[in-house]
Amino acid sequence: MPDSYFRRPCPACGGRVRHREGDPFAECTACGRRFTLKDPPPQNGSAEGTPKGAPQKRSFLKALLSKIKTAARAIRSKCSALYASLYRKIRKKNDRIPLPRPEGIPRLQGPSEGQMDQGQRALYNARKQQLATGGNAHVVQSEPTKSERLESFVLRHRVFSIVTAALAVLLLLTLLTVGIAFCVKEASINKDPFRIYYGTEDDYDRHEYKFIAFKTPDSEVREISHRINMTKIAALCDLTISGTANAPKYALRGGSAYVKFESGSDLALVNGSNYQMDCPATYDENGDLWVDLYFADSILGGMEIGVDLETNTITVTRNTTPEGTVLDPVYETISISAGNHSSVPSSGNAARPTATYKIDISAYAADLYPTDTSYLILANKEHPLGADYVPADLTEADVSRTKTVELRASAARALEAMFAEMKEDGVTDISVTSSYRSYTYQEGLFSYYVSEYQKEGYTYDEAVKLVESDTARPGYSEHQTGLCVDFLTSSMNGLSNEFENTEAFVWLRENAWKFGFILRYPSDKIDTTGYTYESWHYRFVGVDAATEIHTSGWCFEEYLERQ
Repeated sequence: MPDSYFRRPCPACGGRVRHREGDPFAECTACGRRFTLKDPPPQNGSAEGTPKGAPQKRSFLKALLSKIKTAARAIRSKCSALYASLYRKIRKKNDRIPLPRPEGIPRLQGPSEGQMDQGQRALYNARKQQLATGGNAHVVQSEPTKSERLESFVLRHRVFSIVTAALAVLLLLTLLTVGIAFCVKEASINKDPFRIYYGTEDDYDRHEYKFIAFKTPDSEVREISHRINMTKIAALCDLTISGTANAPKYALRGGSAYVKFESGSDLALVNGSNYQMDCPATYDENGDLWVDLYFADSILGGMEIGVDLETNTITVTRNTTPEGTVLDPVYETISISAGNHSSVPSSGNAARPTATYKIDISAYAADLYPTDTSYLILANKEHPLGADYVPADLTEADVSRTKTVELRASAARALEAMFAEMKEDGVTDISVTSSYRSYTYQEGLFSYYVSEYQKEGYTYDEAVKLVESDTARPGYSEHQTGLCVDFLTSSMNGLSNEFENTEAFVWLRENAWKFGFILRYPSDKIDTTGYTYESWHYRFVGVDAATEIHTSGWCFEEYLERQ
């Protein structure tokens, strides 16, 4: 029987695998590798002796890399085939062009297949067979490409490559930051002067403005409005506007100075004290607030109000400093001061006190006078917050405490300032034992107190009624606002009205309003607040509201009713 050959080539060299009759093995005719008859030559790349179809465990990453390599080889094969096709066409075309040869030089021709001897024919057939099976007797080592050289360099110098890449990224970020700084400009404040044209006397009568008479150099009498648009002045001087619609407050940015007007009243509050104006503050049909012109001119520094009798206009301009130029002016800092005005009592109440401090509160001014009206949120038995209410700006206050103190941002900063002032006055025996409470926490606390009363023999309804007298239901607690704190001293075993016998309580009673805190549940306001007296429980409302509550003797509910 003649020799038989396998269809698959040898995985080692690509040669043909032959089986001789009677031989239990098959062997490669090129390299001599032997295979059993039951174990035919394995696929290229698999281990010798591994049966066909045996599962190979590979990780996901290895499988992904294998697929990428397979796709890359397929693309490379297609590209090589395209290149070879183009190359053959070019060669075929060039072969048709006869090249000139020098005369006298014979053309060298190899022997034809018929002229070959037995050895030449064997070599010729072996080479032909090798080319047919994809083999190559000679492997030409090509020069590495740029990408291969770069990859080799990175592998050999890992640390240097990582440091270089990090420096490149840092340089790129620096250039990007500088570019943004040059491209993005800070929004400029409008400091252009504005003019108010009042027109004729008929216009005055229609607006019901008060007037004051001026005499020009030629003794001609002119009349002009006695009021000025405070809303436009606030925009010109970059003042913050807060308070309520009927009682707006204008304050310096980053400072504690302010002026507050009340619609329909001729009293103005300047830095905590009341002052008399010549005419009441009122709103016009456009929603702008008009106030006494001469009062505004006297309390606002860094600007000028000019009256032109010839054109019957008022012009308001910002003052400039010598450091500026015409093209790039530098403006004076705006100030708010009562000047030579004398303070007066307000509507039957004592004049509002002016807050003085031992510490430097300039860093806390914006927090002591918040412009966000959400700091006046009301939470009591008639105004629930709901289970989903959580303040967005909760932060941790750095004060003496028995547990973590979480409050809203301005309340936390104001509490830190108040503790610093107490320390300056020698009051150190005080700490915060409770601050923000979530709905879930209050729910558990309320249930615990009810169960304790039930253990004493009260029914559930009786226990709930007793607990509600001093503990809020979940969703009704002021602690959920993130604006309340409970104070404790070393002499107290727990929260009780023993706190009013401490040095800390006396200090808070006289000074807490300066930092925007009020005693939330006074002993004489139980019917209004709905809760029993709690000498340890304080609430942040901002210095403006706290000053008015402290001066008038109101509770928080009474203050909100008058706004």
